[in-house]
Amino acid sequence: MLRMRGTQPRPVAHGYTDRVRAPNPKGLSVTSVTIADLHESLDRLLEQVKGGEEVVVTQDGRAVARLVPAEVRPSQPMSYEELVSAGIVLPPELRLSPEFWERELPPDPEGLALRFLLEERESGW
Repeated sequence: MLRMRGTQPRPVAHGYTDRVRAPNPKGLSVTSVTIADLHESLDRLLEQVKGGEEVVVTQDGRAVARLVPAEVRPSQPMSYEELVSAGIVLPPELRLSPEFWERELPPDPEGLALRFLLEERESGW
């Protein structure tokens, strides 16, 4: 059963044509389908998901999976403020003093720091 807040539960009939639609908290339209419907209509359901809908897959009247649109990455880099407001970057709790940036770096005659940094970048970090 798919239930919206403040409404009485209503049974979900089996079959793609008897699907239930309701808004979700993110404002996406939600379609509820059975596993059999998913197998029969996957192409059509994926087009709905691409169009911004959410599809809830049910088995024996219980939700077992959700198909949601993939996040679209912005074509332009986000500003620091946008990254913070999106929760991607956490602002520092304390600011480093200007003297920190003027400190002399510890000696690294073998270049280990640079080597590890480059290895980390190559691994996708």
